[in-house]
Amino acid sequence: AAAAAADWTEGTPSERGAALAAFRARDPDGARAALEPVFRKEKADLREALVRALAVGLSEADEPFLESCLDDRAGGVRQAAQGLLPRLTGSRYAGRMAERARAALGINGKRRLLGGDRCPERKR
Repeated sequence: AAAAAADWTEGTPSERGAALAAFRARDPDGARAALEPVFRKEKADLREALVRALAVGLSEADEPFLESCLDDRAGGVRQAAQGLLPRLTGSRYAGRMAERARAALGINGKRRLLGGDRCPERKR
């Protein structure tokens, strides 16, 4: 397990992201556990690549870590987390976005939807 954890710790951001994805394919929980303590110390482009690598083996167990990524100072990291969280059934993020959509798309009644009294030429 130590060797598997070590192979994603060196290389370019894309190499490290690919190595973490391979680690995730073998042991999703172990890879996340290895990532969490060092994640905040990495540079923004690498943090983004590592979050994207979590797509491999994505599960509800990843939600707390991904939620914490929504507060990252780097926009790419936040976007990567925002791309993964809706894929989790019943995630808090998906619930928040659904609530925002309901608020934005609220319809008070069919009358307004169909034009209501605003279209007097339709009355006959």
